[in-house]
Amino acid sequence: MFSEFQKYENYNIKYLRPSCFLSSDRDDFLMFRIDECLAKSVKKSVLLIGNSHAAQFSQAMIDSFPKLNIMQANSSGCTGFLPLKGQKHCVDLFNYIYNDFLPNHHLSFVVISTRLKIGDVDNYIDTVKYILRYTDNVLVIGPVPEYNPAMYQTLARAKSFKFSGNYVKLVNKSLVEERFELDRILKRMSNGVAGLEYFSVLDSICKPDCPLYTEAGELFSFDYGHLTYSGAIDVINAIELLGDIK
Repeated sequence: MFSEFQKYENYNIKYLRPSCFLSSDRDDFLMFRIDECLAKSVKKSVLLIGNSHAAQFSQAMIDSFPKLNIMQANSSGCTGFLPLKGQKHCVDLFNYIYNDFLPNHHLSFVVISTRLKIGDVDNYIDTVKYILRYTDNVLVIGPVPEYNPAMYQTLARAKSFKFSGNYVKLVNKSLVEERFELDRILKRMSNGVAGLEYFSVLDSICKPDCPLYTEAGELFSFDYGHLTYSGAIDVINAIELLGDIK
């Protein structure tokens, strides 16, 4: 492995607040720190919900929008879509969010980012409409590019064989097309739903090729499809709606 890509094998996930993200290592709702993750503030509050594909944006949102109170409720093990199904720690967290927290805390904005399969979309709009009972606006961040194999693995292998062609074109050959089809489906479903704003990450950054590096010079993703910290920063800064929240 070339040294410049070595760090992506054990990437330091600086965006992840463990107290606000349940996972296989933290698989009990009691480990979710309500006092920290859903803290009240005089600032305008934005709630970020979803699985690890939401958690990847949390620190980027905190750093990019210091005038906002970024609340976070993330868990692996389910999509967070209604009706809830999946691993118990995930279902328990979203049961609390939907049936306790949201009905008692009117928010200006809820941001949803969650990794889905095409077969998961049936209850997408029903879930958004339920959340809109308790918030003025919902922003859905669509799927990010995914790669098979991971981006850094393709680059390391290409450099080891002294590949002399176009690295962007090479890596883009390993993109997972299903993510693009899912994005198209979600965009169609989101159209015309009052209070719902859909942000296509793929449309924003893949023009037409998806970039390898962020503005800060880091790879955009560190595994099959989770963004590096600077990748998350680039995406969050491209969402004009977030910057318009006063």
